[in-house]
Amino acid sequence: MPSPNKTLFASVILAAITGAGSGWYASQYNQESVDHRLRPPIAVLNYVDALKGAPEDVDRIMVSLDAKASKLADAGFLVINGSAVVAYPDHMRVPAGGDDE
Repeated sequence: MPSPNKTLFASVILAAITGAGSGWYASQYNQESVDHRLRPPIAVLNYVDALKGAPEDVDRIMVSLDAKASKLADAGFLVINGSAVVAYPDHMRVPAGGDDE
């Protein structure tokens, strides 16, 4: 049977390791939350490409894109105009079509 001192020592070590691990995990989770608020997801609207070849639908397209931008901003996205961006991944592009896309 182990001595009481060894059992106590083992319990203290186990509690310290568990506490340190829990503290590290909590700090990492909190940091990810802060990073997300400081660096929101980005959506790219390209008005120039959306308006190419559709001069008769300019008003409808502009209203549609502005509505999409508002919805994305309400969802936490930073919405930028693609004509001012040099390059971006395709998954960031917002489709220019109707509201159901």
